[in-house]
Formats: sequence, C-alpha cells, structure tokens
Amino acid sequence: LNSYKTSRIPVVLLDSPLNLGERRQLAQLLHSQRSQLTQFLLVDHVLALHLALHVREERLPLLLKCTLPFTYYQPFVRDGGATSDEMFFGREAELASILDPDGACVVYGGRQLGKTALLERAANLANKPRSDQYAVYVSILSCDTEEAMARRVSSAIAKGVGVDFGQQTTVQSLADRIRELMETGAVKRLLLLMDESDRFLSSISTDAYEQMQPLVDLKRSTKNDFKFVLAGLHNVSRAQKATANNGIFGQLGEPLCVMPLSPNDALSLISRPLGYLGFQVAKYPHLETILTNTNYYPGIIQFFGYELVNTMASQYGVYYDANRNNPPYTLEKKQLGTILNRTDMNNSIKEKFRLSLELDPRYLMIARCVAVLYFQSRDDGDTIRNQEGYSAREIMELAEDWGLKSFAAETERSMDNLLDEMVDMGILFRTDNDRKRYRMRRRTFINIIGKSENEILEDMLQADLQLQGERDEKGAGE
Repeated sequence: LNSYKTSRIPVVLLDSPLNLGERRQLAQLLHSQRSQLTQFLLVDHVLALHLALHVREERLPLLLKCTLPFTYYQPFVRDGGATSDEMFFGREAELASILDPDGACVVYGGRQLGKTALLERAANLANKPRSDQYAVYVSILSCDTEEAMARRVSSAIAKGVGVDFGQQTTVQSLADRIRELMETGAVKRLLLLMDESDRFLSSISTDAYEQMQPLVDLKRSTKNDFKFVLAGLHNVSRAQKATANNGIFGQLGEPLCVMPLSPNDALSLISRPLGYLGFQVAKYPHLETILTNTNYYPGIIQFFGYELVNTMASQYGVYYDANRNNPPYTLEKKQLGTILNRTDMNNSIKEKFRLSLELDPRYLMIARCVAVLYFQSRDDGDTIRNQEGYSAREIMELAEDWGLKSFAAETERSMDNLLDEMVDMGILFRTDNDRKRYRMRRRTFINIIGKSENEILEDMLQADLQLQGERDEKGAGE
C-alpha cells in the first residue's frame, strides 16, 4: 500500500461475509464519525475471494476500489501540500524532458501550475540509490545570495545521497565537491532539481548569471551524468530569455514552460480519485463546471477535491445515507454549488491568480488594461466583437489615453516581452503569434480583476499613482 499513500490505514480481515447493506451502514458510520473512529479498509470473505480470482498485479487497485468508498480517505491536498505519485496526472512530455540528460534544465511557469509536483515526481523516478544514481530535490526559495544557495544545496545533497558533503559556500566549490563524488564512483549520476529559484537568480542577474557557469561546465564535462534543473516563476523566465543567445542559459538547451493542464489531464486529476472513492460524477455538466471554475490549474483542482471529500465527513447525512443506497455517491448540483461558492474556495482562486499578477506591478496594470479593452469591445447584447485579442500598441495607447505613467519607460518590444511573460505565467493567451495579439486565458479572470469598466479604471488610476510614488521615493533614496 505504500505507493498508494494508504500505508497508515489499517486493513481489517473479517472472518465472515458482509452484505451490501451492512457495508453501506459501515460507510455511514465511518464518514459521519470520522474524528471519533479509526479509519480502515475492510476485507471480508466475499472480497477476499474476488481478489483471489484476479492476477497479482490487479489486486491492489481492486482492493482500493472495493474498500475506499466504505471508509473516509483524503487523496487530495490543499495549499501546496506534497503531491503523492498516484495523484500525479499527465505532464508526460515535461517529465520526459526533465529526466532526459539532454532535456530541459530550465522550468518556469505561473503559480499553482504544478512545477513542484513535476520536479518531485522526476526526483522519485530518477532516484536509484542501489545503482548509485541519485536525484535530489531542493527548494532554494529563501536563498538570495550565492552562499545561501550553496549551503542549502550542500545540505540537500548530503541528506539525499547519504554522504559527508561539507558546507560549500560557492557554486564553484559545490561543483568541485560533486565532481569528487562522481570521480570516486560514489555517485554515478546526479539529477539536482532546484525549485523556487527566483530570488537567487535575481541576486546574480547583474553579473549575467556567471555564478552558474561551474554547474554548466560540470554538466558538460560529465557528459550529462550530472544534470541540474532550475525552476521558478518570472525571474527564471527572464533569465533564460536574457541570455538565450549568448550566455549561461544559452548553453542549457530549450527551456520548459509549465502551462495549465490539458482538458484530459485535468479531468483525470479530479475524476480518477473520485472514482476510487465511489463517486459517480457525470462529465457534463458537473465535471466541466469544476474544471471551468478551477481554470485547469492543478493546485486549484486539488483544492476543490479536498473540499468535496471533506464534505463527506462534515455533511454526510445531508447528501448521503445508507438507506438511499450510498455508496455509490452522486454529486448533487446543490452540493457542487455550495463548494464552488464557498468564500475560501473563491478566495483561493482569486489569491492564486493575483499572486501571479503581483510578481511584477506591470503585470497587474496590463491585466487591467486588457480587461478594460474587453469591456469596451462588448456590444449591448454582451457579445464580444473582438475575439482576436489586443496588441501591445493597443494596450499602450489605452494607458496613454488615461494618462498612466506605468508604461512610460516601455517600448512596444519590451511590452511584447512582458505580455509573453504573462502567457508563460498562465495569465494571458496569445491568439495570433504573427501579429502578437493577446487576451485573458480564461473569461473568469476578468471578473477577478473587476466587475465593470469603471471599477477597473478607478483601480488603474489609483495603482498608477501609487507606483509613481514608489518610483519617486526610490529615486530620491538613490
């Protein structure tokens, strides 16, 4: 059961058969009194015989499908918790690129798009200590200097490989110590996955990221037996673009941009776990409603699943009952609406979106401009006349018309770069690559920014004044 994250749930063997009605009564008891009772998987004579009639490889999935609906089990996570392997869906091409020695070394994208889950999954697959092949995942979120990064990574390698690695204080000494381990044969291959690297990259950006050269040289000299991956948000995106043609990141191959899940992968992430728990949820309209409201973001889909499963315990008697032949469980329209309209659910969606916008104050200003252009392009019947999106020039002209100074230092080319970054963050969608036109990735993003054109314009003017004040204060301090 270890691989299914259920190793801490006891398995109870019952030396007699249970009928379906008795199982349903047990399900009601375990769900409605979850806090007082120990959860367990029950195997009686009938289920034991059923499992025995199948080949060994099929038994564990069957066991879970036949027992999980009758107990309480939470497979989903919320607020960025660790994602177990069985809850990782899709991303086959991205995962293959990270695992490939010649594949991507730079991974970037917006918040809640699953970058951390992707790296952790790669680490689990690539880590093979018995063959002296290791994969080390480490977050360097708090590292804003080269020394802090080197110390943090040193500790992670020491723990992951199980060696006395020493506390290295430079990237050069870090690379030298890894080289020693590989030359002595203690480590044959090493995949170093450095997550949340924005602050560190920002700290070395003025040096054109030259501090990373020792790791690039080590990767090359070991013929990719050592590989490192840098993952993060907008600073990672900017770093790889800034030196793509001639510099450190130009030596690291094609970067990998993590986008929202595909419709099929998003559907699997919500429907497969629910299926194991005994839910029978129609794709139309309920699952489509869930995916539309969560914007295909894996982190927000997980949040919804978590809240849905929680209602199984907190409101079991409201929606389900043994006398109503549950399980299986159907998803009621009222139940779905209650979860989607919950304050913490809506706040989570808004927060994740705004956190991506607030990575750069210009992102939020651009988003407001696009929203205003959207409202201006509607006719009286609420039909959108312009489905092609908007260009950098149109956005800048709107800002000029309203006297906004936020883009005063931008050229049309630099504005295009910002718009492309927002595409990478999962905020915008590029409708025309040749003419570079953009719109919001999801219609629901407009409502998060503001309910009306006037509301958004008021926010724009106020934010522009605040931004100018901050720039003036910074200039005076310098």
